[in-house]
Amino acid sequence: MLEKIKKNMQKALKEKDKTTLSTLRLLLSEVHNEELRLRRELTEEEIWILIQRGIKRRKDSIEQFDKGGRQDLVEKEEDEVIVLKKYLPPPLSEKELEKIVADIIAELEVKEKKEMGKVMREVMGRFKGRVEGSMAQRVVLSKLE
Repeated sequence: MLEKIKKNMQKALKEKDKTTLSTLRLLLSEVHNEELRLRRELTEEEIWILIQRGIKRRKDSIEQFDKGGRQDLVEKEEDEVIVLKKYLPPPLSEKELEKIVADIIAELEVKEKKEMGKVMREVMGRFKGRVEGSMAQRVVLSKLE
């Protein structure tokens, strides 16, 4: 994963693609800082989580810039989101997630809403980087009702 990011960063440098270059530099910096903090190399799943955090941060910024009427910054942040999404695994569709959640509920023999945390932990643990927490929560709640 890191090799792919570094190769694409070199490609962006040659093609003078400033958006991709700056986005990937920032991502590599975040990965490096996290590796220093943990004192070990990150797994692919952990890199996906960093990418998702970056996307979430940019979406929050887009919302704020939109409210402030800064369309130029909105477009810049949207372009960065597009760059980052290329490095995530394909997300699970809602239908796929519904089937997975139903299987996990049956596997864990969960019957009540108050046991939702068990199901969420299992879903997020197995599919880290492929499912958004809000969508998982919505699906789990609907299955437990």
